[in-house]
Amino acid sequence: MKNKRMSRKNHHIAAKLVCLLIALVLWIYVMDAENPDWEETFEDVPISLVNTDDIEIDNGLTIYSGYSSTVDITVRGRKNEISGITADNFTVTADVKSIKEVGEYSLPVTVSLDKDATIVAQSVDSVSVLVDKKETITLDVKTRYSDLIIESGYALGEPDVSVDSVTVTGPSRYLSDIDYAEVAIPDLGRVTSSLTVYANVNLIDKDGGVVTNPFVTMTHTEVSVTVPVFAYKEVPLSVQYKYGYFNDENCSVTMSAESVYVKGDAALVNSLDTITVTTIDEKKVDDDETISVKLVMPNGVENLSGIEFVDITVSNIGTTTRQMMLPIDYLVVENPNDAVYEIDDNFIPVILRGTDSELYELPYLSVTPKLDLSLYDASTVGTVTVPLTIEINSEYIIYELGEYSIEVVFGEKAE
Repeated sequence: MKNKRMSRKNHHIAAKLVCLLIALVLWIYVMDAENPDWEETFEDVPISLVNTDDIEIDNGLTIYSGYSSTVDITVRGRKNEISGITADNFTVTADVKSIKEVGEYSLPVTVSLDKDATIVAQSVDSVSVLVDKKETITLDVKTRYSDLIIESGYALGEPDVSVDSVTVTGPSRYLSDIDYAEVAIPDLGRVTSSLTVYANVNLIDKDGGVVTNPFVTMTHTEVSVTVPVFAYKEVPLSVQYKYGYFNDENCSVTMSAESVYVKGDAALVNSLDTITVTTIDEKKVDDDETISVKLVMPNGVENLSGIEFVDITVSNIGTTTRQMMLPIDYLVVENPNDAVYEIDDNFIPVILRGTDSELYELPYLSVTPKLDLSLYDASTVGTVTVPLTIEINSEYIIYELGEYSIEVVFGEKAE
């Protein structure tokens, strides 16, 4: 008996499911095959303002409201037509071409549809716009640092912005509220050298707030900023030697200032181990002497010590001089162009510096005067003073003092 009741219950459920399925099939058939009329509302369709460029060109006006306006549109038509419609199928416009003056205007909204359906309702028939004169102003760019850490011995310089000013355009009533343009330099952290960063340009109003008005535009919204970082340092002073003949054993060089306190680009100053005051030409130091040299800083380095001149005293240690009268036969002549010449001198006097013992052990043949006539040829005529070079063949530090030359007679008379 129980099994019979269960069978009857299952039969009722199955019958209900069959009926539901038949109803669904019939509904699909009616909706698809019969394609009944259908109505649907499309919300928040954007309203486009047209001919805004014309009123700007003709009357110098700009619109600063109404751009974000929308409309809800209801359409009616066959189901299969309505189902394919999107907001992109609507053309919704408000024409501003008739506007000639500053003020507030209510413009009619025109709606069209590129599908086979009927527009039966729209939520708004007009849109309100505000119109003002379009103006342009130029603002200087100021800079402002955010958080940073400067180590001891360093200092920040004035930031160098890639542009000096920005041009701002927009409705005159908004431009009058703008005070200046500002570059907020981002957080640099711990800085020990100059660097270049990119930063946004903000417009600041008279209350110190950032202007975010979408109707105000400017020529530069991002700029590069070079942030100079200077270092301070005590740098030793030194001299160089032209030929390398001087050393601690044969010469003493003292200066009236041993160091100088400087400021400059951090990377440059940190790389300075010494500042060379001058280069001493050993061959021109005949005897002990003191010279005054103007202290010149490397490019980009500032002298903070107030020292303009340095007195340099050069003293020879343990050396003396000797004069050699070199026979003219010792002269080595380079004459690649076959110049016709004659030399009347019989000797060439040369003064040498070295230790007493080393000088007097030096043979004459170890000192060679050389004459270079490569600048002259057979057409050269007349008497010319030509420089001489002196070569010394010695294992010791021995060198000639001063500069040497000899008179050479060129031309036919020299034959």
